[in-house]
Amino acid sequence: MTLDPNKQFFGDYVRATVEIVLLRQYIRRMDGSLADAQDACATSVQAIPEASEMIAAAEVDLITCVDSEILNAGFVISVAIFFEKQLREYSNALWQAETLGLGLEDLSGSLPERFRKYCLHIAHLPELMSETNWQDIRGFMEIRNCLVHKDGRLDGFGKADAVRTFVRRHGTPDIQDGILVVTTKTSHKCLDIVNKFIKSVYRVALAKYKPRRGGASSNKADAGGA
Repeated sequence: MTLDPNKQFFGDYVRATVEIVLLRQYIRRMDGSLADAQDACATSVQAIPEASEMIAAAEVDLITCVDSEILNAGFVISVAIFFEKQLREYSNALWQAETLGLGLEDLSGSLPERFRKYCLHIAHLPELMSETNWQDIRGFMEIRNCLVHKDGRLDGFGKADAVRTFVRRHGTPDIQDGILVVTTKTSHKCLDIVNKFIKSVYRVALAKYKPRRGGASSNKADAGGA
């Protein structure tokens, strides 16, 4: 039995919104844990001999910085995984609702490009977002790709221009000696972009697939506090 499209998309939207809230909470807890660790390290430095204090303090600063970069890079990659999962679930719901002959995997291009083609030309939905929003999505995903495949090094990375456009627009991540430095600001910004995407695409779906008679009178696609 096929689920009513309105219920399918609304349920998927609610689940996605809850996951975004949890991811947002994770960033805040991660920040708090790093601050606690830094305080603990500072206390330890004060307890060692004065002659070694400068060396130890420098090592503490280095360790704290590296840990922050690693955690935030890992978070950005996790958000990209979440985002890709949303693209596949949304397109699968369209495939079922419209009994489409083609699936997302039948198209060519990157996953976001295939998703956009699928929604516009296969499912015949209206444009989901502005071109600027799509540029943000491309930039975010290329940051992920650069971190995964090039250890954050822009030199020799084929989509470096997309990353630099994202940096100019949002002021994050930092670029130091041609290497991406992912910060908490980057983590929040990437999650903001995905959150905007989720709200936009589900607003379109819920406008198209309205509740059947006898069902709920309305579902608001911008519900939730993420």
